Amino acid sequence: MSDARPAPRLSSEGARNLVALAIAAVVSVLALVGYAVFATLRFTADTVALTAFVFWIAYSLGFLILTQATFGRVDSETLRSWLAATNSPSRSLAIPATAAQWAVLAVIAVTLVLVLPGLLDSPLANTLSFAVVITAWLVTVTAYAVHYARLNTQEKSLEFPGEHGDQPVFADYYYLAAQLATTFSSSDVNILTTRARSVVTGQTYIGFAFSTFIIAMLISVLFLTN
Repeated sequence: MSDARPAPRLSSEGARNLVALAIAAVVSVLALVGYAVFATLRFTADTVALTAFVFWIAYSLGFLILTQATFGRVDSETLRSWLAATNSPSRSLAIPATAAQWAVLAVIAVTLVLVLPGLLDSPLANTLSFAVVITAWLVTVTAYAVHYARLNTQEKSLEFPGEHGDQPVFADYYYLAAQLATTFSSSDVNILTTRARSVVTGQTYIGFAFSTFIIAMLISVLFLTN
């Protein structure tokens, strides 16, 4: 039997969000300072949009690294104990995690900002907007992986192939989340409860929205740029 380890602060989604936001704030300030060194800094709508892109990319990368570093290598027993320790009784597991909701908002923001004059023809803006979409998608997958793990900790909601009594680890939940995000199907993972099916349905809708947005943005970049 393995010794139980106390849940680290970063096993709480709120703590990971705060640290990722702090990282993003520092990176954004450094980006503004770096820009001011090489060019005259003017606070226009385009500058604000590009800074927002940098902020979101830095937040996303911070959140992804922190989540993988926290849960990626722990065994199933440790994962369950950490998630149980940080589960809020008032939390509704039938809705997407906060980070997943923020990822959707980021994609909407990119859609709106791309219509600003000058951004569509800017290679920097196009590169950053692509990075925002990619990192936002990865945040959604990772956030849902944690979401499924928490759901399965509260009640047996998912059945993975080859379990045979062994509890799944974080990689198994990530496998399910990535599969739903790319194929819109749980494939060989059985969804056992109505609440779990509600979460799966929500991720399927989000995955469809991401797919249609990416196609639309590619068309915009390929055919609308000068």
